[in-house]
Amino acid sequence: MADIALSTSADIRRCVLAIIGASSANLVEWFDFYIYSFLALYFAPAFFPSGNPTTQLLNTAGVFAAGFLMRLIGGWMFGHIADKHGRRTSMMISVLMMCAGSLVICFLPTYASIGWAPFSC
Repeated sequence: MADIALSTSADIRRCVLAIIGASSANLVEWFDFYIYSFLALYFAPAFFPSGNPTTQLLNTAGVFAAGFLMRLIGGWMFGHIADKHGRRTSMMISVLMMCAGSLVICFLPTYASIGWAPFSC
């Protein structure tokens, strides 16, 4: 492996900013997963049919598992975007999409107010 020599303070500054930027994107991603898992007990009765609390929690865990599956697909997709348009563009799109997903949860109607209406086409 080749050693990377940082010759100027501008190179060091650029590396530090890259590390901070990547770490902040990682923080946003894991914060979303943490908040979802922390609030799963509240999401379960709000977004899934009442009846058996275990079934509600399993449905919530299924959505959580889908998020981890999407990490694999997103890694492939955003890797392709980064190759074509640059890492910064790829990171900004992915962070904005994660934030948008969290915002959508805030505005979704509960099961009690809308039921299965979106799925009864």
